[in-house]
Amino acid sequence: MAKALRTLIVEEIKQWAPDAESCVLVDFRGLAAKDADALRRLLRAKGVQMNVVPNRLYRRALAEAASETLAADDALAAVLKGPTAVVFGGDGAVTAAALLVNWCKDHKNPVIKGGLFDRRVIGAQDVADLAKIPPVPVLLAQVAGGMASPLRGLVGVLSGLMRGLVCALQAIKDTKKE
Repeated sequence: MAKALRTLIVEEIKQWAPDAESCVLVDFRGLAAKDADALRRLLRAKGVQMNVVPNRLYRRALAEAASETLAADDALAAVLKGPTAVVFGGDGAVTAAALLVNWCKDHKNPVIKGGLFDRRVIGAQDVADLAKIPPVPVLLAQVAGGMASPLRGLVGVLSGLMRGLVCALQAIKDTKKE
């Protein structure tokens, strides 16, 4: 590959590398062309991108755009063996991980090799665990529900006290009438 072409590829990777600081790395060997197209359509529908990258150039672009230490990490070197596609976007690595894990349940390929999460290298099992995290709107609803629950209990207690007071006053009224 000519040096000028490598430089262009690194520059292109550097453009989207900041968005891919949390991403999933997959080995796409054995993925049929029609399956690859279907996977890309599925990912694109959720705002996720999949880019095939040369490993050396990806590491070089990470060193220049994100972090020299991350690019020099031995764990990253272990993950970047063989053909690699970088899957990123959407709501971050969680969305990409969930889509890929669900895809891999029904299809043999691609194979999840690992990923990057918050500028750290994670393994394939960590990506599977990441996929189990609910989407952000669900997490926000759970937090709101957790905050509202004690308030509902307080309202129930206060209404019970008021009901008890009303019943006591009614009983006093009834005894005074007799």
